[in-house]
Amino acid sequence: MVPSNLPAAFWPAAFCRGILALANYYWLLRIIRRALGLEAHQAARFAQLRYLLRFAILAFVIYLLVVHTGIEVLGLILGLSLLVIVITALAIYMFVTKGD
Repeated sequence: MVPSNLPAAFWPAAFCRGILALANYYWLLRIIRRALGLEAHQAARFAQLRYLLRFAILAFVIYLLVVHTGIEVLGLILGLSLLVIVITALAIYMFVTKGD
């Protein structure tokens, strides 16, 4: 059920940000997996450069969404926060149940 007091641009923004957050999380997972396969002195530099590149691209995409498409900023924030809340809740659940 959609609350009527939220602007119409809110829901596409939340969806876009959710997709961006999932893509960002998956990209980070791939970077970490590749870095773990490298030697220690190479892995740190590899991960740092990829992190900065990932951050810059994500910031640019968010900038384009906000400035050029007029997407609601609150929806963007909610989309990202939702993923973080779900990951945190899952981690707490797994800790409490000891992974069962």
